[in-house]
Amino acid sequence: MNDSVLPPADGNGSRNTFVAFVAISLVSVIFVTDLLVPVGYACELLYVVPLLLCSWQSSRRCTISIGVTSVVLTIAASFFEPRTSDLAVAITNRALSTVTIVATTAAILARHRAAARLVAERERRREYLDIANVAIVALDSDARVTLINRKGCEVIGYEARDVVGKDWFDTVIPERVRADARAVFDRLIAGEIVPKSDYPIRTRTGDQRTIAWHNAVLRDSQGRINGTLSSGEDVTERENAERELNRTLRQLEDFKYALDQSAIVATTDRKGLITYANDKFCQISKYSRDELIGKDHRILNSGLHPKEFMHNLWRTITAGKVWRGEIRNRAKDGQYYWVDTTIVPFLSADGTPYQYLAIRADITERKRAQEALLEQESLAKLGQMAAVVAHEVKNPLAGIAGVMQVLQDRFPEGSTEREMMAAVLARIDALSGMIEDLLVFARPRTPKPTAFDLLPLLREATSLLSEDPQLKDVAVELPAGVPPLSGDAELLQPVFLNLFLNAAQAMRGKGVIRVSCAASNGTCRIAVSDEGPGISPEIRAKIFEPFFTTKHRGTGLGLAIAKRVIGAHGGDISAECPPGGGTTMLVTLPLARH
Repeated sequence: MNDSVLPPADGNGSRNTFVAFVAISLVSVIFVTDLLVPVGYACELLYVVPLLLCSWQSSRRCTISIGVTSVVLTIAASFFEPRTSDLAVAITNRALSTVTIVATTAAILARHRAAARLVAERERRREYLDIANVAIVALDSDARVTLINRKGCEVIGYEARDVVGKDWFDTVIPERVRADARAVFDRLIAGEIVPKSDYPIRTRTGDQRTIAWHNAVLRDSQGRINGTLSSGEDVTERENAERELNRTLRQLEDFKYALDQSAIVATTDRKGLITYANDKFCQISKYSRDELIGKDHRILNSGLHPKEFMHNLWRTITAGKVWRGEIRNRAKDGQYYWVDTTIVPFLSADGTPYQYLAIRADITERKRAQEALLEQESLAKLGQMAAVVAHEVKNPLAGIAGVMQVLQDRFPEGSTEREMMAAVLARIDALSGMIEDLLVFARPRTPKPTAFDLLPLLREATSLLSEDPQLKDVAVELPAGVPPLSGDAELLQPVFLNLFLNAAQAMRGKGVIRVSCAASNGTCRIAVSDEGPGISPEIRAKIFEPFFTTKHRGTGLGLAIAKRVIGAHGGDISAECPPGGGTTMLVTLPLARH
């Protein structure tokens, strides 16, 4: 606290010098007077007066000097003063005067010691207040400043002498909050507990600082409230930082909202486990957030991409580099979707990733459009080729088959030549079937959908399957009932026959084909499951491509035609291979409308 708040520890130098001069002058006058006054008059008692003057200033040395001098002069004067009285009276007066002077000197010295202790205590308190890193302000009951420490002066920009004795609120509180701040003070003076209050102060330069005040009341000896004592912390920078932080957080929330509306966002830890998934991620994957958190992205694996593709992805991001690419995922309901993906690694101080942020955009429709465009281009070329094949190959084959039939009839039953002719005719029929498949795929007929019952169609396909002697050990389990579907039964019957044949051949002509149905949301999902070895992910990604086959004989158009026919009905077809083995072909078709 400043010197203007508490009395100074030492007296003013000029005042001390003046008092000492007056005291010495009085001692000289008293000594002369004592010499002139006869014995019997205790003039030496007047030495108490300069001693009392010494009590006005804090110099102990001056007091001791005046006291010793007074005692010496009192004794010395006894030898030179006129002898007009009894000697015993003179000695008694001198002795009493000496004792009085010594006692007065001792009392004054004691007062000096007490004053020194008080000054030291005040100095100690002043140091306590000044080293405090908070502003300390004491107000009387009229809101006038009675005490302010150094930190308080630094905060408001005033010297202590500029504010002590002045109304605190009129001096440093901005007018817009003055009434509120004074109301808090009035509540404190009224005895209400207001432990904390925040309000701004106006500095000498006109700036405003926000101070968090902690308040207490001051009481007199009778316990009555006569003021307040408040310690204040300058929280302006903290408030500015909090304001900036809140603004930044709002911006981040806005960015997050905008990102969530347009992108699929997920974060994973360094092990690849999902730690955050936004709403759009849950929406497109059909998984809830709880089902995704803690899992890795293999839960979405569609089986399309080879292992080397995923290994390259991980090598890139674990090296701290950004990876970009297109990935096909599988939703919870089995539907496939494509995402344009950017994976950004977050690096720790040592440069190693500790988190990955994946931002994806749904490009399923774009991929479908691209595939459709490529398919149309391919089909256009394929149609041209099919027309050539039909004209240049199919018609001659029909002629060759007719000639071979005539030749076959000329040989007797059981002859070697007749068997050879039959084998040739079988190969011609197979070749004609392949050409027919090619024509169907290249120039598909537009479906004419009507409401139909699927079970008779499935029974017919089962009957045709049983006519093959190599597949006589294959059983087909059909569902008890299927709701009416909307579609072209004539086009769909070969599709299911092809699925049954593929399943039977996958089981090497022995086992059970199980068919199940489930209707929901206006569609029916038909599952055709076999007990075969299943299909590897690499092959599964290609089974619907035209001319792709794993059989020694075949065009590779069966599933490609099935996909085109199902797609033309507004449905979908896909393959799944459960962990337990086997393959399940999933066909989705629309339900018939009532």
